[in-house]
Amino acid sequence: MMFGRKKQQNITPVNVQAIFDKQNKLIEDLKNSLNQLQTENRQLRSQAVEDNPDKNFWLSDSIMTPNESFFYYHIGEALKGEKLKNMKLYLFAQVSLHSFVKLEKGVTADLAKTKILSKSVDFLICKDDPNHTHQRKDGRIVTFHRYRPVLAIEIDGSSHLQAYYSGDTTKEQADKAFQRQLANDRFKNKLFAAIGLPLLRYQLPATDTVCKTDSDKLQQLIENTLLGSAT
Repeated sequence: MMFGRKKQQNITPVNVQAIFDKQNKLIEDLKNSLNQLQTENRQLRSQAVEDNPDKNFWLSDSIMTPNESFFYYHIGEALKGEKLKNMKLYLFAQVSLHSFVKLEKGVTADLAKTKILSKSVDFLICKDDPNHTHQRKDGRIVTFHRYRPVLAIEIDGSSHLQAYYSGDTTKEQADKAFQRQLANDRFKNKLFAAIGLPLLRYQLPATDTVCKTDSDKLQQLIENTLLGSAT
């Protein structure tokens, strides 16, 4: 019995690299499309907020928390006291760092700016200079009140002592928030030391409760700091 020779089949080699490249291109196109959709979605939501402020914003009944209001009142009273009343001191609350911390010009200016733009200090005590002069563009010399920062005050609540957990927060989220708070505190401490402005931190107990003794202690600290720096 004769057997014929088996016909040889031509097998086209598979270009594996081309398949991978095609898949990667498809994945990259999908990512770009998704990013584009997300960008358009953010723009639409942003426009909706801008077009409907009545649905997204409301007027708060206070610019400060109850504890901040407590200290604002008592710090203000301390500045009117016998020891400080002649220093022409004024108290400001929730002051943006960018309003009184100036930046050096240079390649790192933009980076430095981002470090302070979203940060503020609870209270800022300024000394009034009622006879500050300034030359305007038209050449005229004008005299006005200038308020020079002399002391910054931070009221540190329980969030500065430990991570805070709640039903809306996981342990990991709370720990990260606590570490951010500590990093923010360290940055402020170094910043105020660098610019030569005293920063007074008053630590509240873990319960975040305040009482009259707190105002007395803070008043003493303020007097010691301001009178010490004035001598």
